[in-house]
Amino acid sequence: MLRRMSPTTMSGAHHRRASSLQLFRQSAKSVRTRRKVVNILQLTPLRISYREDELVRIASPMTSVQLVDGVQVYNAGDPADFWGIICKGAMTKLSVDKDGNTAIVAELGPGDMFGSEMLLGPDAVRAFTVEAKTPVRYLELTREKLREMQEDNSLAVNLDALLETMKLGTSIDVLKEMEMFRGVSRRNMETFMNMLHFRGLSEGEYIIKEGGFGNSLYIVQRGELEARSGNMVLNSFRKGQCFGEVAMMMQIPRTSDVISTKPCILFELLSPEFDKFMRVDRRVYDFIATNTKERIAQQFRKYTTAFFDALSEDTLAYIARVCTLEVFQADDVIFKTGDPSDRFFMIADGEVSIKTDAKVTTLGKGRYFGEVGLIARSDARRTGTATATTRSLFVTIDAVNFDKIFVGSNCLAPNALFDLKMALPRIAVPVRPATPQRSKSLSPRDSKPVIRRTETLSPRANKATTSPNALKPIKWPSIE
Repeated sequence: MLRRMSPTTMSGAHHRRASSLQLFRQSAKSVRTRRKVVNILQLTPLRISYREDELVRIASPMTSVQLVDGVQVYNAGDPADFWGIICKGAMTKLSVDKDGNTAIVAELGPGDMFGSEMLLGPDAVRAFTVEAKTPVRYLELTREKLREMQEDNSLAVNLDALLETMKLGTSIDVLKEMEMFRGVSRRNMETFMNMLHFRGLSEGEYIIKEGGFGNSLYIVQRGELEARSGNMVLNSFRKGQCFGEVAMMMQIPRTSDVISTKPCILFELLSPEFDKFMRVDRRVYDFIATNTKERIAQQFRKYTTAFFDALSEDTLAYIARVCTLEVFQADDVIFKTGDPSDRFFMIADGEVSIKTDAKVTTLGKGRYFGEVGLIARSDARRTGTATATTRSLFVTIDAVNFDKIFVGSNCLAPNALFDLKMALPRIAVPVRPATPQRSKSLSPRDSKPVIRRTETLSPRANKATTSPNALKPIKWPSIE
């Protein structure tokens, strides 16, 4: 239930607001207060457009407001007469239906902006209810103060970037330009927008560190970034592209560093809103799921082994289209001796133990297994038992697509097959071609009958290929 302020509580809130404004003005000249204000504004996209002294001037007309937990900052339908930035504490953004039922849309913290409806015009009203989840302090800029800033020639600050930053929370036109939102209804885009947080990066800043555990997915609104592992550039990201979804969806450590190569504005989706975000529109889920597979397939490029070196960009793209992503927990049995040899495994994250009569082998990231029975057709059963020793993520390729990629005269990656067979001494090893072939690209005519896009991140329903431990598909509620 929402806590509505009684007249007494409302009066008290206004008293705290007035006194906090007075204290803010009294201490505005102090270095400490100015530093705190600048630090808060630098958590927003304003940091890429303004110097520190300009941020201080922008903050000077703002009011510092303090509220206790449970107090509503504003209600849906209230006049949209101010915009704010959270300095301390947390707020909850709530949707309220016609029967008064509420649902959490997003949780806001320090550096988050709210109240962008103010820029929609003098008659604009609030679309959501915002409530203080904890004791909270925020900077408030009213419509009247913004108008005074625009008319004040002595301010000596160009306000265009401020206005553009304030509009980020309402401008679904930004989403319309992005490939991942094509075909999404206006209503659903508005829901997406209100789940997002906004961040700014200067050139050369890291937003993701390889090996770390992140809780954010990012969409590029402006600027450019690169994904790097060591000295290798794995990918680049520009306006409308997303990154960070691999660790978010698969719950694995970050697979690369991501660094800005130009000043950037990013839309950030935090993990508490992630599942809700993915359920708003199936088209967005499909886009992100496809991106996830492409990104994971590209990660194998950083492993400089003969096998992965033999896979061209086109071959990796084909693998991304036809593969399935499977997750196994520690101690899960992936397959046992005697099971059908039905798919090939590439380890994207985690560790696997392979036990045969002769020995036990441990394989980690960038290794592969399960190819024996797929290459030696007379050996159609597993010759060992594979067990995940840690939580593990695999890119798997079924037998049909394994043949199209690695086996036969017209396969996509004949040199990769050579390297697979080199690891299997009991299988006759072919002579490597005198002139090394580049892995064959997939032409449109070749691709048409063989592409099988995986619509979910779960294995196919075929009994022979479905693992009870694989990632389960998400059930989608009706939105409209």
